[in-house]
Amino acid sequence: MSALYDAVAALDKGVADRWKARTQDNPGHKLTPGDVDAIISPLLKTKKGPPKITKTQAEAIVTFVRATDFAEGGLDRLRFWVRFAEDSIALDLRPLIADDELSPINNALAIASHISFTSPGTKITYAPHDYMAIAQLVKQRKIMVFQAEMSDLSMFTKNDGEYRSDFNMLIIYRKLDSDAFTATVVHEATHAIRDWRDVRTRTHFNEADAYIAANTTLDEPFDGALQAAAFRASRFVIERKAQPGNKDWQKAYENVVKAYDATHSDGTNLVSDTDIGESDQYKAILDAIDKAAQEFEHWAVDELDRAVRDMSGALKEVIP
Repeated sequence: MSALYDAVAALDKGVADRWKARTQDNPGHKLTPGDVDAIISPLLKTKKGPPKITKTQAEAIVTFVRATDFAEGGLDRLRFWVRFAEDSIALDLRPLIADDELSPINNALAIASHISFTSPGTKITYAPHDYMAIAQLVKQRKIMVFQAEMSDLSMFTKNDGEYRSDFNMLIIYRKLDSDAFTATVVHEATHAIRDWRDVRTRTHFNEADAYIAANTTLDEPFDGALQAAAFRASRFVIERKAQPGNKDWQKAYENVVKAYDATHSDGTNLVSDTDIGESDQYKAILDAIDKAAQEFEHWAVDELDRAVRDMSGALKEVIP
């Protein structure tokens, strides 16, 4: 047996045996699309429970991928299966439940507390209390957060993160640096706001809102025309110029929509995965947040008045 077979078998024997059968245990064999199908598809066709690529299976796949090469179409076929698993929620997802696990999510949502704009596309008004509401829904377990456990196989997912409105799940697929993590969480939380407001809209408007909101957390854009357009539009939000009557803002928004359409074919599709019926729950959370803010404001004003009165009285005692 080759050392590569042993390394893969130590993680998952089934993956190793299928790799051996297709390659004759030859690390120099270039994997064809058929090889990739034969090695990976059984993981997603199991009769015992729901299909899933586990963390160790992902590590096994990464092990032979790093050590071998692909024939034409082989790498694209691997990407297809990873994205199939992504779309089917067939990856090993670890729920984030403990306070320390959710702390990075809450920190990212706190950074979004400066966001305030009305979307020219979806007509949704996003405000700081919306991102606070998403944090509350996470705390109440009405939105569950998951981290995909898939080793470096995550490089083949189509998304860094995803919000699944059909299950109210926020999924983080990749291990990201702090800026990318914050932007990803804010992007997906913006989708969650749309979902919990029961708003149905065109996909390119839905994505434009999320890309713009995410870019408000960045000091410079990520690579790509879509990110660049969203970053430029986000400056209007930061500078409080994202107003309905501002033609420059509307043009910047339209440019984000056009940039999305240039690289995606689903832009004009109607977003159909909104879980209708959640808006009443969402409104109740917003009302509670606003009430608490008003009570705090009244308390702060009363405390300031009391402090001024106390200081005035003290000064009268010192200065007759």
